[in-house]
Amino acid sequence: MISVERKNDSVELRTQVGEEVNVIIANKVILAIPGTKVLGLLKNPSPKEVAFFSTIRFASTIVASYLVNRSPFQGATSVWFPQIENQVIASLMISPQNLGGKHLITLACHDEAAQDLMKQDDRVVIATLTAELEKYLTGEPEFLKLQRWADAIPLFKTGYITDVIRFENSQLETSDILFAGDSLGGPYIDGALLSGEKAATKILQSSLQKKELTK
Repeated sequence: MISVERKNDSVELRTQVGEEVNVIIANKVILAIPGTKVLGLLKNPSPKEVAFFSTIRFASTIVASYLVNRSPFQGATSVWFPQIENQVIASLMISPQNLGGKHLITLACHDEAAQDLMKQDDRVVIATLTAELEKYLTGEPEFLKLQRWADAIPLFKTGYITDVIRFENSQLETSDILFAGDSLGGPYIDGALLSGEKAATKILQSSLQKKELTK
């Protein structure tokens, strides 16, 4: 997606695959993207859209997966670390299944640590995360995969839910562009899904009202 632009009675979307640019004309659009990306795509946002989306911030993280010979926390499938205990590791997700005699562990970083490590190359990041993980292990972990995630989870400051409700109420059934995503419904997948359902319901209600008026 390159851009989204309101026209007189439609919405124009421009997409690009390789060198080919395509234009799609739609009556209504649901933008289900991270809130931090909206103003970069929307060419002519309304004042309310600018006011709301310009305040959205996301926490970042880096996720790494390992195989270990023995689970460091017997019986636990997830462990969370406050920053006072570990300034790098925020959580460990531990597979309860034995994979060829080993356990799969997925490590996620705290926001501050992730922001610092984002600037480093993979070798430095892997070495740092492995050293932190080894504090809880009796053997050497086998590294599998690294994933950098700049916009991981939206940060919900005090009063943010009120701001979301106010903005959602401003998205009328007659709106040509509606928005969805975890920054509108909640910081997890279920919140993102619910916000998408709400946006779709508004479009359906608008279509039904138009049909009634044309009868």
